[in-house]
Amino acid sequence: ISIPVPDGRFSVGDEVVVDTDALNLRDSPRRAGRVVAVLWTGSNATILDGPVFADRSAWYQVSASGLTGWVVEAFLSLNDAVTTPVSRLEPGTVIEVTTDAVNLRRSAALSGQVITVLYIGETGTVTGGAIQQDGYTWVQASFGSNTGWIATSFIGRTSGAPGYNGAVRVGSDVLVTSDDLNIRSAASLSGRVLWRASHGDVLSVTDGPVQADGYTWFYVEGTLLSGWTVDTWLEPATSSSLLIGALIRILANELSMRAGPSADDLVVRLLPIGAIMEVLDGPVASGGYDWYKISSSRLGTGWTTATWLALA
Repeated sequence: ISIPVPDGRFSVGDEVVVDTDALNLRDSPRRAGRVVAVLWTGSNATILDGPVFADRSAWYQVSASGLTGWVVEAFLSLNDAVTTPVSRLEPGTVIEVTTDAVNLRRSAALSGQVITVLYIGETGTVTGGAIQQDGYTWVQASFGSNTGWIATSFIGRTSGAPGYNGAVRVGSDVLVTSDDLNIRSAASLSGRVLWRASHGDVLSVTDGPVQADGYTWFYVEGTLLSGWTVDTWLEPATSSSLLIGALIRILANELSMRAGPSADDLVVRLLPIGAIMEVLDGPVASGGYDWYKISSSRLGTGWTTATWLALA
């Protein structure tokens, strides 16, 4: 029996815009594909290939902000179908030029007087916006001594902000290196403290960087709560953080512990949040994750991913 494959909504060469808060750009057309970047609401992209149907979704290869990857069709619209996209580049966001050369203008329009020409890799800070004009979303930004308007199609968030430690990136997991790290409601020292992360907690970075009050801020998510914090007391939660013999704490309730280092292996136990266990072996790379063999006298021995483990 032949099952008909549905047609996609877009064609190669179509100009599209992201119409969800955040859209993962992946290196392959499947949900298991590695996330190479996050595209924010209002980001412009060009269709390069597709559709490819996988994981119950239609996928398109797109070019956006100087990067190429695959995204799910459901979160795209034709550029002329979206009249008021909202930029996620809030004031204070650190940006960099992602094209060979782009004009910084006195007004948010192609007819605006050119203040200066910016070149790939130059960094600045968003000071205002966003405005939709001439088919582009514009933000006001400061580059050195010059402040003007720039189209968001030619910029992206940067990981090279002044004062930034260079280690924290959107889409990565980080380890808290301070006791009682404040997680705030806004990227500012005046933001309300929502909760405090403990030394050894593993958090997921989902937004940033934003420069404010002399710090670089990132939006992080814990097991139950989320908010803004400074990068000063964060470091990558790499496999080197978990050494054989180290004691670790489970960060998720009912975390699957398996008979082997693979999602295909049998689940031998569901681990409770807060349990303390010892690392016996690892890391073993499988299915896009680092797996560790862990053990305790009460809960037994098995394998789980590093995602929900933190140093105790």
